[in-house]
Amino acid sequence: MKVILNNIEYWVYWQYCENTSGKFTLCNIETRGFNLFATGTTRLSPKDKFVKEVGRKTSLERALKQVFPEKADREVFWKAYLNRKTSKKIE
Repeated sequence: MKVILNNIEYWVYWQYCENTSGKFTLCNIETRGFNLFATGTTRLSPKDKFVKEVGRKTSLERALKQVFPEKADREVFWKAYLNRKTSKKIE
């Protein structure tokens, strides 16, 4: 997901991982040149059912709070996230 804020391009993507401590979702925010800017992690409780959307939202929230203290900046990312399904791919 691409987000432009203050003329800076950010790329947001998720990874779903599993290791001996359980399953977790990583949200990575990168800037141009694949420079990692922030990471948010959420771990799935062994009692919970995996829901991709919940993991994405929680990890995005945690990544954004690390680097964007202003609510207005975080809102730009949330609008892009919530509108991502409405954009159509050009083939």
